[in-house]
Amino acid sequence: IFNNAPFRVKDTEKLEIFKSFAFANESERQIAIELADNALDYEIPFLPATLYMEYARNGNRTHYENPYHERRSKLRALLLGCLATGDAKYTDKMVDLVWAILEETSWVIPAHNVAHPYELAGEPLPDAFGGDDVVQIVLFAAETAALLAFVYHFEKARLDAVTPVICKRIEYEIDRRILRPYRTREMRWMTNFINNWTPWIVSNVLSVSAIFVKEWHELSFIISVSMGYLDRFAETYGEDGGCDEGPNYWTAAVAALFDAVCILHDITGGTLNKFQDPMLIRMCEYLPNVCVSPEERLYANFADGPRHVNLDRRLFTRMGKL
Repeated sequence: IFNNAPFRVKDTEKLEIFKSFAFANESERQIAIELADNALDYEIPFLPATLYMEYARNGNRTHYENPYHERRSKLRALLLGCLATGDAKYTDKMVDLVWAILEETSWVIPAHNVAHPYELAGEPLPDAFGGDDVVQIVLFAAETAALLAFVYHFEKARLDAVTPVICKRIEYEIDRRILRPYRTREMRWMTNFINNWTPWIVSNVLSVSAIFVKEWHELSFIISVSMGYLDRFAETYGEDGGCDEGPNYWTAAVAALFDAVCILHDITGGTLNKFQDPMLIRMCEYLPNVCVSPEERLYANFADGPRHVNLDRRLFTRMGKL
């Protein structure tokens, strides 16, 4: 398919998925502005080694994870504020947050620091400085890279006006922490730990690749291996498309698979089109099938799924259209 497909892009072009950005309505835009304004006074929390080690010492994961995720939430808010207003007042705080995230020794949270088979697995601190053979791509590392990629894509000109070092550092860290190990290493979620991790990570890596991988032969390789990982994930599902992880994890499993299919469709100019695949359709229809009451957001719950699941209904609109 890579040799014969009539791709819309040329080898030398830099691929970009997101050509424009628009809010659904004025109310949504105002909410984005309010969140961005609140983020201006945000004091970036320190993430010391002893906080990271709490998970290994006493099982507490939230003391590290909460400020870790808060950093990213505030950066996301600032990005949306920039997109909502075009105002440069958000830039300096965005620079501080981007730099703080880039300075993190590892984007792997403590509870995921065991997701790799090598001799230091289970150590209380991440060995993220021993070369490419120890760098791990896990859930929130891939999410972090995608967020930084969106900041880079939408705000590069503004960041470069401050200093080109910021975007050069983003390029460097994403290549080191995500793109290089994705192309060269084997990790558990790729081979024998197949669950929501697989599409969740792959969908984020595909977003990153679409923005940063400039050579088509390199991108086509990433597309090829990604499709293999997604196939392995889909093969774990029964013919009815049911999610055995429950309705709550469906948003990180099948919905992530759907995101990956959308990105594959976009970056190949529509050549890779799986929207009419019967199995994918059944997988996407799982959540409406186990919905007891849309008004109450009440679902048949099992596995890790609660009775009430808060979902973005626009996701289902997009699924239905495609």
